[in-house]
Amino acid sequence: MTREEDEITRVRKLVVVFDICSSTTILHDLKSTDNLAEWRNLLIGMKNGLLHEGGKLEMELYKFIGDGWVLLFPEDVNRDTLCTFLSVISMAFDAQFERSVSPLLQSRLSPCGLMFGIDSGELIRLEMNDQFEYIGRAINVAARLQSATKELPHGPSYKALFSKNSLNSLQSPRPSKKFKQAEVNLRNIVPPEIDCFLFETYKNVQRESASFV
Repeated sequence: MTREEDEITRVRKLVVVFDICSSTTILHDLKSTDNLAEWRNLLIGMKNGLLHEGGKLEMELYKFIGDGWVLLFPEDVNRDTLCTFLSVISMAFDAQFERSVSPLLQSRLSPCGLMFGIDSGELIRLEMNDQFEYIGRAINVAARLQSATKELPHGPSYKALFSKNSLNSLQSPRPSKKFKQAEVNLRNIVPPEIDCFLFETYKNVQRESASFV
């Protein structure tokens, strides 16, 4: 347990906060047909996938937030490798969702997928209730960026918003991933207007085509 007289422990991390689109609607739908076990199994599968893929990048599976996670990476993780990780997680989620959850839903779901926010910077680490906790602006900004994906054109599905700061911190001599510049307004962040970059982690072409039928 960290005490007031202990020296402050500072660490620098790249923070990824992600959430599942329309999770409240999904839960309500599955609950009405007694199929919540499939949602539980989906989350367990996601956790296992995160640990498997993230272990290659020295990822720390920091916190489960009900329908998503807060992930911590070394600040100098390779840009393309991180983006590939986000795409792999997105594709795995989409495949499992289409296979086990989508057939059980009573109505068409929109939006569907994962939404990500990424920032980097200094965090303070402390121990509470026998586990490490982190506090810092980077977690707050990443969470707000994740929420801001809901305001993007064409919705938040499989969209990742990188702060300019986080993108600059990533190692990548010759980056191959494509980003689009964007500007968003973040609640309770100073300054509220922040330059960021959009990366699309995955596209389900079949679903997008169906939505226009």
